[in-house]
Amino acid sequence: VRFQANKQIYTMKVLDKKYLIRNNLLRYAITQCNILRQINNPFIIKLHFSFQTADFLYMILDYCPGGDLSYHVNMNLVDEHDTKLYSAEVVFALLYLHQNGIVFRNLSLENIMISSDGHVKLADLSLVKENVQEGNKELDDVLCCSFTNFVNEEMKIRKGKGRSEASGLQGSQRHGRGSGRRKIRERALRAS
Repeated sequence: VRFQANKQIYTMKVLDKKYLIRNNLLRYAITQCNILRQINNPFIIKLHFSFQTADFLYMILDYCPGGDLSYHVNMNLVDEHDTKLYSAEVVFALLYLHQNGIVFRNLSLENIMISSDGHVKLADLSLVKENVQEGNKELDDVLCCSFTNFVNEEMKIRKGKGRSEASGLQGSQRHGRGSGRRKIRERALRAS
């Protein structure tokens, strides 16, 4: 969508309230909106506006014309340099969240977006765990998530003790071989 006041392009996420209520998901949508309002990190999708009607919730977010990282990996567009850069950016975003007592539980290539400048942004914070403090046994609850390809063995067997163990998510990011970040950035710029 294009905001008429500044001509900026954004992504509009539309959530059906009836669906959210019927499937007991409303609290996740509210949590995501609240977290996105509070955080400010270049590697996490930014919430610019939010509003609602009787039937829908709307979130106006950063537009990431590069799409998700899954596409780039599957098309073999990610080389070793890109993998190192993207991993560092993801770790930076995760550490920022952890420092604010937030654990990101939905890490997957589909939830890592490529911005117009070719950098990554974590998206879909609907499953975050809030108020997790160092040494808190609640980390066990955090492990009921869908990113087992990205976690280290200690986390898989539920021996985590706090936020620091969740940093093991940097683990085994897959990467393909190809022409690399230059092509990813060119594709993102063409799309914007």
